[in-house]
Amino acid sequence: MFYWLVLFISILTLVLYNWVYPFTILFHYILGPFAYGVSRFKLTFMLLFYAVSSVIMLLPERPLFVGARIFLPAAFFLSTGLGLLAGLASYLSLAQRLALPLGKYSYHFKDGLLSANYLFHIHTSKLPLYYFCRLTGLERLVRGNFDNGSVFAEQVAPWLVMVIGFSALTALIVALLLLKPTIMKWPKNNRPLILIIFIFAAAHTIKTIIDGGIFSYDLWPSLIILHLLLVSSDPLVLGESFRRWRAGYFALLAGYLLVVSYYSFNEAFLQIPIGVTFIISVFTLLFSPLFNPRHRWQTGALALVVIFAYLSGHGFNNLTTLFSRLPAGSRVIQFNYTDRQAGIDDWSVKMAGRQLGDIYRKLGDNPLRNRRVAIIEKDRNKYTGSIFWLRILSRREAKLYSNELIQIQEIAPLREKGTYLVKMAFNPKIAPALWDRKANIILQNNRFSLYFLLNDFLCRGGVSEYVIVPYYFFNTGSLE
Repeated sequence: MFYWLVLFISILTLVLYNWVYPFTILFHYILGPFAYGVSRFKLTFMLLFYAVSSVIMLLPERPLFVGARIFLPAAFFLSTGLGLLAGLASYLSLAQRLALPLGKYSYHFKDGLLSANYLFHIHTSKLPLYYFCRLTGLERLVRGNFDNGSVFAEQVAPWLVMVIGFSALTALIVALLLLKPTIMKWPKNNRPLILIIFIFAAAHTIKTIIDGGIFSYDLWPSLIILHLLLVSSDPLVLGESFRRWRAGYFALLAGYLLVVSYYSFNEAFLQIPIGVTFIISVFTLLFSPLFNPRHRWQTGALALVVIFAYLSGHGFNNLTTLFSRLPAGSRVIQFNYTDRQAGIDDWSVKMAGRQLGDIYRKLGDNPLRNRRVAIIEKDRNKYTGSIFWLRILSRREAKLYSNELIQIQEIAPLREKGTYLVKMAFNPKIAPALWDRKANIILQNNRFSLYFLLNDFLCRGGVSEYVIVPYYFFNTGSLE
């Protein structure tokens, strides 16, 4: 009965999430953090994983081949490791080829499409999804709605893409083969809980091969949990296994945190340690029913507090923002840039009193993947300027120029051909802020609306493919 229930809930959530707008927003910010991401791919993959796993648990059990209990775990961890190393190689080869600054977010534009890339959240490894979409005829359907890494297609060696795709597929198949034997060796009353934990850990691990990479904060806790499940068969053995391996587990996590903290010191420094704490708290809460009764409630309550605090600062904040009404005095503008003229449509009056999420949809934009709409609060700051690293990849001769909306000034050419340090400033009378201490989904959407406006602007100057790396944002109030 439990497996039928998981199957029903997974399919229902999957349908509502992908086809019913209010539930799309609700599930995206309530369940999205548990899938570590803001794209539909991650949560959709996890829901599908739960659905398929439930079907497997409903099928008759078949004995594994001789040696499978040793071969399958080894195959899973080896294929995962191979895929993660290939994904890292895809990022490092791109970084070396383009001389990208390590440890900072880069935004790669090509023919109007964007993919963000980061050493600690790699997207070059998404390329197997791009080739899958091409082979199945889905490329036009997902173009602009789903980041499949297509902008990197000419920058990453095809053999690396094949290794990543093969590794991810192998890890997925092996995880599904391991699922039932791993669950069934536990006492019957523990199996539903172990199923939920196994799927959660396996989905995160496999997902990082394609999306995230070896330094994703959800990877290493998930690998540790999978190892614990594979070497345990009941709560007593679980406790013994943890005590036996805990020094190695702690050393692994400590080493990981030291590496990422060093390279991300000035770029979302606390994001990764906080994310690791969140994922560990989720696993702790899931395991708490198996703990000693004397510590079960205290441990579970502490984990629940951490989870709620994390969601309050991430999902809940954005959720309530999108369902809130447009504040009085705020402006709604839509950018339309053509023929070197700044086309700006002001929708402030017509959108007065509407929910913020509905405003994006009414103007043909996606509140979760915004392109053209900016919602500007009355007392906004003037941080509409940025110093950024620019690498032009277009073969045509490019020209950087300015107009009444945007000013672009080359500070200095850098050593690599086509690479510049650039000062960019949007008109503070018109543009929304690029940065604010009180970050939320509206600020993020506003920033991307300006990035896409910059993209149209550069395209008109002959720059169809380029990479930008923002260094810092500055106040442009003096330009008014």
